[in-house]
Amino acid sequence: MRMVMLLCLTLLVAACGDEHSTGAVVATPTAPTVTTPSGFTVSGVVTNAISGRPIQGATVWLLPVSAYGQFRPYDRTTSTSDAAGRYQITGVLNSGRAWITAGRNNDYSQPCATSVTLGDVTVDLQLVAESDLFLFNLRTPAAIAGTRSVSGAIYRVGASGRQPVSNAYLLFDPIGDSPVAWSKSDGSGHYLLCGLPDAERVVISAAGPLSPAFSSITLEPARGNSNVDIDIP
Repeated sequence: MRMVMLLCLTLLVAACGDEHSTGAVVATPTAPTVTTPSGFTVSGVVTNAISGRPIQGATVWLLPVSAYGQFRPYDRTTSTSDAAGRYQITGVLNSGRAWITAGRNNDYSQPCATSVTLGDVTVDLQLVAESDLFLFNLRTPAAIAGTRSVSGAIYRVGASGRQPVSNAYLLFDPIGDSPVAWSKSDGSGHYLLCGLPDAERVVISAAGPLSPAFSSITLEPARGNSNVDIDIP
């Protein structure tokens, strides 16, 4: 009789399990899937503005700005152009507007500012060699909606009168950290900057080749292309 009772008890435990068992199969929980955004890609070709040839070894900077026009230096990204002048900046997580600049060992200028709305975009950049400044400064820049150009000559007033200054530096630096357009005056003192925003107040700074002192001119909004001579110390 005892053996029969033990056998029945064993079968009961096996069939019922513990007091919390429901007899259902419990699935093993899985970790939630986390998607990492891949970001935008900004790419293009860097060329010589006069010859059209690609420029190898140019450093390209992407400079995002906030909705209030403030530069965000921690978001700055760079790329270097290859033998065909191609550059590519990937994984851009910012949105809104950004400036794109390029340069190579101080032997090229970028007289035309380039602004872009961030996304998967292609942006070609043109640089000007110092030896080509005279030819570039004679040009009439292509009309781009929302932008304007400023041109003129750089002068220094001295004992011999008002004389044109060659190799004077010109800068457009709307973000206060890094110029987005820069150039030099040619042998006749002439200069040209383009791609400047027409809807905003624009400040252009100029200085002689050996002078730390800058002079500035201010262009009021919605005035279109301007011709302005600048006197420097």
